[in-house]
Amino acid sequence: MMLNVDITYNLLSQGSKRGIGIFVEDLGTGYAAFNNLKNFPVNSLKIER
Repeated sequence: MMLNVDITYNLLSQGSKRGIGIFVEDLGTGYAAFNNLKNFPVNSLKIER
């Protein structure tokens, strides 16, 4: 997701506009990964310990 943020955002936005729910399961570690998530149209997020 983070290798090309612009393309990822556009693809997720198009899916969201068409009614496709976006679910993120493997976010990564650290605050930086979580902070970047706010820029994407995500419906659900799985957070593990």
